[in-house]
Amino acid sequence: MSKTAIKELIICTSNKGKLKEFNNILTANPDLNISIKSIDEAYQGEFDPEETADSFIGNALIKAQAGSELTKSFCIADDSGIEVEGLDGRPGIYSGRYLKSPEGGIEGVLKELGDNPNRRCNFTCAMVITDPDGKEVFKCQEKWFGNITDTPRGSNGFGYDPIVVADEFENENLTIAELENEQKNSISHRAKALKQLIQFFKA
Repeated sequence: MSKTAIKELIICTSNKGKLKEFNNILTANPDLNISIKSIDEAYQGEFDPEETADSFIGNALIKAQAGSELTKSFCIADDSGIEVEGLDGRPGIYSGRYLKSPEGGIEGVLKELGDNPNRRCNFTCAMVITDPDGKEVFKCQEKWFGNITDTPRGSNGFGYDPIVVADEFENENLTIAELENEQKNSISHRAKALKQLIQFFKA
């Protein structure tokens, strides 16, 4: 498959926060000459494939292949989540579901951690592109490390951002939700994965 064959990428997510990050980073590289659409723009129906894999890469592949099957286009999907050392790596691949559950979310993480001194965590982002036939043509996985706070702070970002201080901002003690978009988009797990994607297209 020639990379020049990819003129349009369908982003297989309805998460507005993810879409914003994808667009901000990819449109900052206009020389890629790739049109970007969300799955909601490309497919007029419900998109909610069942994520049954036991890894971030596996779930990203499921979503990308589901998008390619529906749109007959090149599709990109990511699967991301937070892994908390003090919770034995949970919620991990179940981060999205945990975030939406009544007993979960950021308050659930804080409650489960309690006064556990081990607040280390990392965000993980796995990214996969599939061709119109559903064949994998690109994959990568990146991590972003930090520590869980005692209380949520900040209104920017989404998901678990208000309870994580990234290592790069430890001295300032700023949560990810207190950062400007430009700061987050230069060093986040998704930014790192998208940089690999950009290198893939430019190689």
